[in-house]
Amino acid sequence: MDAIVYLVVTRLAERLSEDEAFRGKVIEQLIADPPLDSPAETSADWESLLLASLWDRHRAVSRTVEVENVAAQLRADHLGILWRLRGASGPAALEHDRLQAEGDFRLAMFGPLAAVCIVTAIRWSPWFLLVFPLLIILIYVGVAARAEAEESLAAALGSGRVIDPALARLDAQSIPMKAQP
Repeated sequence: MDAIVYLVVTRLAERLSEDEAFRGKVIEQLIADPPLDSPAETSADWESLLLASLWDRHRAVSRTVEVENVAAQLRADHLGILWRLRGASGPAALEHDRLQAEGDFRLAMFGPLAAVCIVTAIRWSPWFLLVFPLLIILIYVGVAARAEAEESLAAALGSGRVIDPALARLDAQSIPMKAQP
């Protein structure tokens, strides 16, 4: 689960404990399609379980809500979130930008360096092909840096350093539920 999806699940799990209508929809979904290891059978059992345990709320939200669609709405506002982060917190925005640029640079360097390796292997010695595992590591580290940048953005959203209207709408708007089988 990536950082934005986890943020959405956490925010909806908080809403689940406070909003009776939303909790009713989730419980209805859980009763219609219970998990295999379901500890609850009736709606009263589900309600007491969901109100008692944050882990069970996370699990119920992940099972019943279209969290990927909700996370996609947040990702669509990525630039807006980034501008709000820059305005609210300079160091957090700089850290995000550094990680994003580092990841982009490493990913962009793979193509030219791979071409240089291939050309030098053809022109001089096939031993230059031994550099390819290092280039694969370069891709891996670049992707990891971009993922860490997304995590820092999600952490800023989750901690409240950035107030995003799309995230605030999760507390009020109708949430898309998964289709019942």
